[in-house]
Amino acid sequence: MNGSTGTSCRARRIGTRVFVGRPLQYTLTVDVPQSQRAIVAGDLASDRITNGRRRLSYRFEQPDPRST
Repeated sequence: MNGSTGTSCRARRIGTRVFVGRPLQYTLTVDVPQSQRAIVAGDLASDRITNGRRRLSYRFEQPDPRST
């Protein structure tokens, strides 16, 4: 879908990277119109609205596989 109803990115078949022996962490921030939302892998860390824009930040952490 796109236009006034939003935008959808088509899924691609890509593998999830695993860094053996090292933890992986990243933070992703997405800026969309206030009426829309974004969903990505990870936990929602913040959701702010400023000047008609919604800014969502997500945090993802892959624990060190040696510690499990």
